[in-house]
Amino acid sequence: LIDLEQNAETITSVSPVLIPGLLQDGGYIRAMMRSLPASEIATRVTLRIGRRDAITRRDPARFLAYVGEAALHHVIGNREVMLHQLEHLEQEIQRDNVELRIVPFDAGYHPGLAGHFTVFDLKPEHGLGAVVNAENQRSGLLMQDEEDVADFRHDIEEVAKVAMSPTASIGLIADVITGMRTRNEDTGKRR
Repeated sequence: LIDLEQNAETITSVSPVLIPGLLQDGGYIRAMMRSLPASEIATRVTLRIGRRDAITRRDPARFLAYVGEAALHHVIGNREVMLHQLEHLEQEIQRDNVELRIVPFDAGYHPGLAGHFTVFDLKPEHGLGAVVNAENQRSGLLMQDEEDVADFRHDIEEVAKVAMSPTASIGLIADVITGMRTRNEDTGKRR
């Protein structure tokens, strides 16, 4: 996976319920990994944060993320962790090479609901063309068969039809942040 990210010209991610790994901050990653042995968490967090190099380096990959609205509202860790994650997301999507489009709750059925997947369009010198990574909680399946890649590209086209524009997505993220700050302030006043 790291090799694919580092050798990609374009990375397209469909993530219905979680913030994609390349856009996660440390607190969010730690909260997701809380069920792991404590001795493994620091190493895995460092590794995942290091993977961001694919989109932050001098000649970065273009990153297009289709993220389900649920990922913005489902509190991972606690509200403070989630607020920091959303603020981090706001910063990351300001990069010229990063585009994020939210798939709203009312989008109806689309292929992205079947689970997270990523299409890597690799640099020509890598010699593989495109590779798909379909993930679940325990593992990932890498596919490079042209028919498989074409099927996942079609799925991306279907998700794109129901996704919000980048501008509307930025607005929704800002609204969720404002709402979360307000709830945090209200909770603090009641204590």
